Amino acid sequence: MVRISNLAVFIMVGLMGMIYVLYVRYTILNAESYMESIESDVTEKILYPDKKQPRIKKIGDLWTGNLGKYDVLFNICFLVLLLYIIGMVISLFTGCFYYFDSHNYYHRNEQYFWLTQMSGLFVLGILNIVILLNKKRIPKSTMIALGLYTLSPIIAVIIQLWVYGLSLLNFAAMVSVCLVYGVASIKEYKFVELQAAKIVEQGRELHTLTAKNMISQIGPHFVFNTLTTIKYLCKQDPDMAQEAVDEFAKYLRNNIDSLSNQRMIPFDKEMEHISNYLSIEKKRFGDDIKVIYDLRNIDFSIPCLTLQPLVENAVKYGVTQNEDGGTIIISAEVKADEVLITVEDDGPGFDFSHSVNSEGYYVIDKGDGREHIGIANVQKRLEILCKGKLMIESKVGEGTRAEIRFNKSDIRQDAMVL
Repeated sequence: MVRISNLAVFIMVGLMGMIYVLYVRYTILNAESYMESIESDVTEKILYPDKKQPRIKKIGDLWTGNLGKYDVLFNICFLVLLLYIIGMVISLFTGCFYYFDSHNYYHRNEQYFWLTQMSGLFVLGILNIVILLNKKRIPKSTMIALGLYTLSPIIAVIIQLWVYGLSLLNFAAMVSVCLVYGVASIKEYKFVELQAAKIVEQGRELHTLTAKNMISQIGPHFVFNTLTTIKYLCKQDPDMAQEAVDEFAKYLRNNIDSLSNQRMIPFDKEMEHISNYLSIEKKRFGDDIKVIYDLRNIDFSIPCLTLQPLVENAVKYGVTQNEDGGTIIISAEVKADEVLITVEDDGPGFDFSHSVNSEGYYVIDKGDGREHIGIANVQKRLEILCKGKLMIESKVGEGTRAEIRFNKSDIRQDAMVL
């Protein structure tokens, strides 16, 4: 039993060395995408759906991956460790490296025992050289962890070469694991802290976008025109004037409430807001504005004030620019998991060839000298809250079509400003 247990310890040391060789190989193979793959694990479902994935996807890839000149070194390390294990098994019967006396006491064979210790130093030395040659590609924290893992076993092997009776290697291996765990814990803490800071920053950005979006919708011209319309109706049609006041009050309340409501809202609630806005505009423009609703499925949520800029553009720069007015079509449907919302108008349209900036956001020049941020804000809010996409197509003389797409499964119900 004593002999078997000692052999098991030697075999375990050899296997731990092989695992370490594989880990270093894995680290080198993944060096270029290492940090990106870690970040993707935490934030992929929030903000980074297109991050690169780790190169190693199967266990077999650990050995089939191409490392060029380093492949030979890893093969040599693996071969040395395999010979170490075979030598230890043979020594149990031949006593070439160690032996047991008649009382089952363990003894070294001083003539050849040093070879077993030097094999470990050789492997650790080769691996440290490989690590140092790739230090510019490996993250600093990983370099520290790898260095700490090899430090204590190297010290233990050197001591054991000169001091008989001490078995420090197992203790050194335990210390190495503890050191690596400590480094990994610190690294994880810092990473989580970084992600928390990013989420807070996203919350602040979302709040700013909401405020800008709300302010952009309650423009002074719209307020002035609405109040002028109500003033006119007070004399011509008091009942309609009262209705307009109620709609305008609800419209303003929804815009103000959007400042404190950063969560997704039901689509039918967003449509109530759109209905109030269009009702006000129809009182001003009459039959020049025709609206068709094609709402096949409204059982989903969207960011608040998402449709408002699209519908307002369809009114201000679409149908009201036609001599005889025009029609706005608002449709919504859900196919499987995908939500599709469209806002179309048959207005004059415009040249859309230079309306996307370098960041991929719409910057639409409407010829009035103002900075129009409503559409870009809608894009950003869709990306943050549901990984949604906004596409706009416009043809001169035919009209404009705005299309929103996102998956219901990507909706962040817990998203809110921190």
